[in-house]
Amino acid sequence: MATYNVTAQTRRVQHTGDGTAGNFAFAFQINATSQLKVYVDSTEKTESTHYVVTLSSSTGAGTVAFTSGNHPTSSQTVTLLSDIPFARTSVYTSGGQLTSASLEDDFDTNMFIHQQTNEEIDRSLRLAEHDVISGANMTLPVKDTRKGTVLGFNATTGNPEAGPTITAVQSLSA
Repeated sequence: MATYNVTAQTRRVQHTGDGTAGNFAFAFQINATSQLKVYVDSTEKTESTHYVVTLSSSTGAGTVAFTSGNHPTSSQTVTLLSDIPFARTSVYTSGGQLTSASLEDDFDTNMFIHQQTNEEIDRSLRLAEHDVISGANMTLPVKDTRKGTVLGFNATTGNPEAGPTITAVQSLSA
């Protein structure tokens, strides 16, 4: 792993396709090309098959270029997303060598994971900071309960619940 100047940033960027290979840039640091997820619209793409990643040795940021036959069109959205695994790679042993470089690598990776998790939280359903949380349960209804329904919020608690069926809502709107 390389150590760079870690700054506060979103670990996700979106571009509009243009019918070419790219290059589609991302400014957040990754330490290996496998730490990047690439989507065209809602389809996750595969490195080497659909695209290649080039990383800057000085910043850890980089670009994505799509392979022949996989160029995103102007109607498609390209999403580049940090995908650092939640795993520890360093092991510190009693009496073992502890270097500043190994600590910096671990601190940087932890910061990247925090930024990545924060980006995921920013895309989630959640209560406002100032909202009353007593009795709040923002857990979605189980899949079998919510299938074919619209999402609603309980009139008393404000908690999410499965609402009427999609068919019933469509009939009502018609």
